[in-house]
Amino acid sequence: MEFQINSGTDHEHQRQDREQAKFQFNGVHSRVLDDIGDRDNRKVSGSATNARLHAKGLRGMKRKRNTTLPMAFLDTLERKFGRFTFPHLLFLLLAGQGLVYLAMSTNQVSPLQLVLQGRAVLSGEIWRIFTFMVVPMESSLLWFLIGVYVTWLIGSSLEREWGEFRFGVFVGLGWGATVLSSLFLPQEVMGNMFILGMLTLAFARLFPHVEFLLFFVIPVKVRYIGWVMWGFYLLALIGGDLAVRAQVLASIIPYGVFFGRDMVTGMHSRRRRATFRRAAAPEPGEAFHVCDACGRTDRTDPDLDFRYKDGNCVCEICLNEGNTP
Repeated sequence: MEFQINSGTDHEHQRQDREQAKFQFNGVHSRVLDDIGDRDNRKVSGSATNARLHAKGLRGMKRKRNTTLPMAFLDTLERKFGRFTFPHLLFLLLAGQGLVYLAMSTNQVSPLQLVLQGRAVLSGEIWRIFTFMVVPMESSLLWFLIGVYVTWLIGSSLEREWGEFRFGVFVGLGWGATVLSSLFLPQEVMGNMFILGMLTLAFARLFPHVEFLLFFVIPVKVRYIGWVMWGFYLLALIGGDLAVRAQVLASIIPYGVFFGRDMVTGMHSRRRRATFRRAAAPEPGEAFHVCDACGRTDRTDPDLDFRYKDGNCVCEICLNEGNTP
C-alpha cells in the first residue's frame, strides 16, 4: 500500500503545466514544457512509514485541504460583479501604445503630456490617469515591437487562464494603486513600467516552465526571468527615489491579492513535507525494514526483499516458507 505526499500547489501546477503552447517571433521562441515527470511525487511505503510515525508520535498528523487559487475573495467579487468586465483590455492597451508611439515618432505628441503626475491631474488634466498606461516604454522600433508581442503573448495567456474579469481586476488594482500614489506624491512623475512588468511575474508564477528560446539557441525558463525581475524590483525598492518606490509597492498589490494566500499555503506545505521526511527517515544505525516473523533486517541482510502484509513486515524467506506473524 502506498500513499503520496503532495504539496498544496502541485495539483494546480500539474494541470497548468499540461497546457502546452508554442510561441515564436523572429529570434524569440517560447514553448511550454510538460514536466510532469520532473514533478514525480515522492512515495513511501505506507505500513513502514506509519509504524515509524507512530514511534515518533506523529501518526495523527493531518494534511490541510487545498486552499490555492481561486481565492474566495475573487470568487465572490466575480460572482457579484462579473458582468462588469472590460472586454479586450489587453488589445486596447497595446493598440493605444502603438498609436502613441506613432504620434511620438511624428512629433505630434510629447510623452510629458501623457505621463501620470498628481499635480497635473489635480489641476484638471484628468486624461493623464488613463493615458499614462499607453505611453510606450521603448523608443527603439525593434524593441518596441518585441515588447508589444511578448506582452501580448503573456497577457493573452493570463486572460485565458483567469478570464476577462480577473485579468481586468489584476491590471486595475495596479493602475488604481499607482494613480492613488500619484495623488499623495503630486510632484512626482509615474509610468506604467512596473504595472505591465507585473504581468510577466504573474505569468512566471502560473507557468514557471515556459521556455523562451532566444534566437532559437538559448533556452531560458520564465521562472528564472521572474527571479531576475524580482531582483530588479527589490533593487528599485531599496535604491530608487520616492516615486519609484511608490510605483513598485503599488504594482505588487495585485500580485499579493492573487497569489499571497497561495504563497503562504506553499510555505506551510513545504514545512509539513520537511517534517514528514524527518519523521520518516531512519535514524543512523537503525534498520528500516524488520521482519516481524524472524527478526531479519535490511541491515543484517541487505540483499533480502521485504514485503508488508496486513500491516506486518515479512521478509522474502519467511514469505516463501509461509512463516507469517
